[in-house]
Amino acid sequence: MGPFVSFTYCSRYTSFTISIFYDGSSRGFDGYSFTRSYLLSWSVFARYAWFNRRWVSLYSSLGIMGGYSNMYEKMDGQTIDSYSGFGSINNVPVIPELVPIGIRVGRRFFGYFEPFGISARGFVLMAGFGYKF
Repeated sequence: MGPFVSFTYCSRYTSFTISIFYDGSSRGFDGYSFTRSYLLSWSVFARYAWFNRRWVSLYSSLGIMGGYSNMYEKMDGQTIDSYSGFGSINNVPVIPELVPIGIRVGRRFFGYFEPFGISARGFVLMAGFGYKF
């Protein structure tokens, strides 16, 4: 797992998040074969909290995400270049994502659950936790 950087601006009812993720790997099999790959992805999300209480909020969000991936392989002395970008043109995909309802519980230390995310990847279930500085 590579580095992940995220910045969020919050107000009482809205938040805007920008995230960048990088992951790379290199594997050598012997002197003649190896694989190197990397993935650089980004996302931008806007969230509106339509129910706010002291410890619980319900929200909806809309966002886009994209990325660039590259894989370089050399097998038995022969070089193979393989590029992919989630099947997009020029290897820069843009994938929309909609979360009609999400729940966040907590204040400074919080958990969230998004059971009905919808994107080009299909239906997405997300859960996690965080700390608000």
